[in-house]
Amino acid sequence: MKAPTSTWSVGGTATFQTSSATWLEETQIRAYRDQGKWYFVPPQLAMQNKWEEIHYTEADFSQDRRDEIEVPNPPSAPVEITDVHVYMDRKYPSFRNIKFKLRNNTSKRAVALSVRIGNESGTAEMSGPFELEAKKQISIEETVAAYGDFCGGLFKDAMVVKDVSFADGSGWEFKKPVGNDRAPE
Repeated sequence: MKAPTSTWSVGGTATFQTSSATWLEETQIRAYRDQGKWYFVPPQLAMQNKWEEIHYTEADFSQDRRDEIEVPNPPSAPVEITDVHVYMDRKYPSFRNIKFKLRNNTSKRAVALSVRIGNESGTAEMSGPFELEAKKQISIEETVAAYGDFCGGLFKDAMVVKDVSFADGSGWEFKKPVGNDRAPE
């Protein structure tokens, strides 16, 4: 089947049903025509959210999912990411709450820096001004999406310090290693 030339969004109130619940919800579907026939793409997110509410347990929420995040701290980085912990968000289980520390390994005060968390589907960037004294560390929390939908599977994120500016006017910038497709640009 060739790709449709036009799609439309159709909004309204829909009835959703699982084996244990039925509910009404405002939603949208996508509709398109191909070779004279109509096709509809269902609102997958609503069903996914309801499935998550029913199926996840306390063990799922309390498990540290640190293995979902790769932290390629390059040896040249003046500030490194340490003590990373990743947990499912209790309200939105498809999100991950990330707690980590930034440690300044230099004898200079950092006045601004940015951290990128990313994957092949996109990135999130946190920019300071994170004031970070020489040889000190700070704790940071951030929330990111773990996946777009169940079919695509979990994102494998990489988290890196992108750049650092020091009080003396000097700076450092992350250079993606050749052949490393994991580290966000």
